[in-house]
Amino acid sequence: MTIEEQQKEYAARFAALPDDFDRYTLLMQLAMESPGLPEEEKGEGSRFPGCRSNLWYRLEEGDCLRLLTDSDTLIVKGLASLLSNLVTGRTPAEVVKAEITLFDTLQIEVALTPERREGFAQLVAFVQRRAGELAG
Repeated sequence: MTIEEQQKEYAARFAALPDDFDRYTLLMQLAMESPGLPEEEKGEGSRFPGCRSNLWYRLEEGDCLRLLTDSDTLIVKGLASLLSNLVTGRTPAEVVKAEITLFDTLQIEVALTPERREGFAQLVAFVQRRAGELAG
């Protein structure tokens, strides 16, 4: 499955839910299922700048990427886990060429405030920029 296909699958999954409360609940469930990061890795060096909530990440680089994320809020952790699922196991070239628009299509405006939307756009740009450097 391509990144684009996986985004469509996520968007359909959220759209199939009857209301914002159910979509919000799914986001929280995804957060609770996400493994997160060990406490010792949640320092300033792994904190993503630009988020009001704490968002920590580790991007493991190689033939395929692995993005691990965690947050002190379930909303942000759930959103970050969606991005992690999209890019983990992908080659840097796949991540670079993908148009990651998931956060524009989830219909969870209650969770995606303008500040969060901008923060996640920055996170996507960072991951794609780093993937581009690796794809060389």
